[in-house]
Amino acid sequence: MSDITIGPLRLDPATARPISAANLPMIKLDERTTEALKRFKDSLDDPAARPSPPADPLYATVKVGGRVVASLSNSGVASFPRSADAIPGLTSDGIGPELAAARAAQIAQALGGTVEMAPTALSQTQWTASPYARSLQDSSRGEQALAQLSALLDAGSHAGIQRQLQQAAEPMTP
Repeated sequence: MSDITIGPLRLDPATARPISAANLPMIKLDERTTEALKRFKDSLDDPAARPSPPADPLYATVKVGGRVVASLSNSGVASFPRSADAIPGLTSDGIGPELAAARAAQIAQALGGTVEMAPTALSQTQWTASPYARSLQDSSRGEQALAQLSALLDAGSHAGIQRQLQQAAEPMTP
């Protein structure tokens, strides 16, 4: 029988012996992180069940001579219809509409254009409460949970990870 490899762990079935998971460390995850991890696990099991991300509406456009050279979403993502108009080194300071406003001003200044706010532009407070911002927070929580699980795996605590995944998969009680 050949060795079994699970991540960084290599098991030799000839010398394997049962262990008790009772003394392995448990990580405590808050309810939102546990839910995010459960959704992530479910999406791995069924890729078709992956939810579409919420819409990220237009914050503003930058125009030069009446032509749109850049569009910015409420989260601060800038897109350029022509790659020649793209500005290298856009700021990363801020998040959401604060980032979008800073980037729009930076692009307008670099290209000699003007910023036109979209009717769908959100304030920072509105954006923070939006489904899009919450989905980013959930994604971040899922990444943090995965990092914690990875640390457990690196520490050789595969049983602890299994226990966490089993708990995450169990139905939540109200």
